[in-house]
Amino acid sequence: MHLIRKIVIALVAFALVATGSAVAHADGSDQARIMGLGGYASLQNVSDSRVKIRLSGVHCMYNGGVEGSNLNVFVGAYNPGDRVPPNPNRYQYIEQNDAGAPCYGDNSDFTFSAYDESNRLIGSVTIEGTKWGWYLVEATNPRCFDVVFSDPYQLDFYVYCT
Repeated sequence: MHLIRKIVIALVAFALVATGSAVAHADGSDQARIMGLGGYASLQNVSDSRVKIRLSGVHCMYNGGVEGSNLNVFVGAYNPGDRVPPNPNRYQYIEQNDAGAPCYGDNSDFTFSAYDESNRLIGSVTIEGTKWGWYLVEATNPRCFDVVFSDPYQLDFYVYCT
């Protein structure tokens, strides 16, 4: 009987961690928020040319600073050697939006595309987030634009060539 009780307690604890927790919000409310998978990302232009990064296909992701997650910081033009965030010991937090319809229980995904100065597509990288980690769905030109996973929660995007 004690073993069954311990299993039930462990399952309830896992369910609370996996589905969300009560958090104090800036407005003073103590509302439950479903937390999705979090991760840390960086982007570096190691090519010898200026590149532009665009974001598309954002599905079930917090973005624009909501809950600290912000994919938009990677959108822009970068000179050779530029890194986002600029400090090599820092990463941008990203998080799935797992709150409510249509995202609850759904995987998240987004695509970064790299372009040269004449707006010619260098390559695109599509990432999917599940409850187990972040995964590469597709890299259209991994020789020139790819992602390296240091672990399931750290994504390092690199532009190698144009």
